[in-house]
Amino acid sequence: MPIFAQRAREERTGKAWVGPGGMPREHRFWVAMGAFVMLGVLEWFTLGAETIRVIRAPNGEPLLDISVRGAALAVLALFAFRSWIHHRREMLDRPSKPKTG
Repeated sequence: MPIFAQRAREERTGKAWVGPGGMPREHRFWVAMGAFVMLGVLEWFTLGAETIRVIRAPNGEPLLDISVRGAALAVLALFAFRSWIHHRREMLDRPSKPKTG
C-alpha cells in the first residue's frame, strides 16, 4: 500500500502510524538507535587502536594517520545521523492530531 494511502487511512481511523511488521515508527526509531549504540560498543571493544597512514609527506613523515576504530565509528555515526534525519522528516510530514477541548 502506498505511503499516502496509509496516511489517509490513519487520518480516517485515528490509529497509530504503524510501519511494516506492526511496530509503531517511533518505537522502530528507538530500536534502531539502540542497535547503533550496541554496534558502536561492539566496534570499540573489537577493533584495536591501529592507525592507517593516509597521507605521507614528501620526506616520508606521516601527515595524516586515521584510527581504524575511529573510521568505523564515523561510518556508524553517519548511518545513525541518516536514520535520525529520516525520522525527523517523517515526524514533520506526519499530520498532527487535532487538539480537542
